[in-house]
Amino acid sequence: MQNTKPDKRPTGKLPVVRLRPALPDRLLETAALLLVVASWVYVICNYSSGEAAFGTMLAAASSITITVAALALAARMPSNMYNFPVRVTAANIAMQYMMAVRMVRVMNVVVGFMGLAIVIACVHRWAMVLVYVSLGLMAAVLVAYFVLACRRK
Repeated sequence: MQNTKPDKRPTGKLPVVRLRPALPDRLLETAALLLVVASWVYVICNYSSGEAAFGTMLAAASSITITVAALALAARMPSNMYNFPVRVTAANIAMQYMMAVRMVRVMNVVVGFMGLAIVIACVHRWAMVLVYVSLGLMAAVLVAYFVLACRRK
């Protein structure tokens, strides 16, 4: 993340930080979007083949689209909208905020992957393994974020 610039609005002791997305952040957002598009393409392709699980696939793709959009919006919130796992000071707020936003964007990609796996699992039962893998990835992302946040107090 580049160009840290505090807002001028008074919100207490800490400055409000907004970061412009860097290249890795844009790539993560694009990957999440592509996974949602892939889910919808799979749903549309299976609609033409007459799959019986179309309603389930439609509901799964719709809910994943809403979830990915909500996480994308959450990654653009200012720093005063986040709850950090460590004490935040004026000296470390930019680093903590950057790590939190990056974690949300990585989680967005994992949620998009899980959505695609759920849509595929409506037709192919073997894809449930991918859902469990994505749950493990979510847990790993959260643990990694908390460890990094605690190390960089």
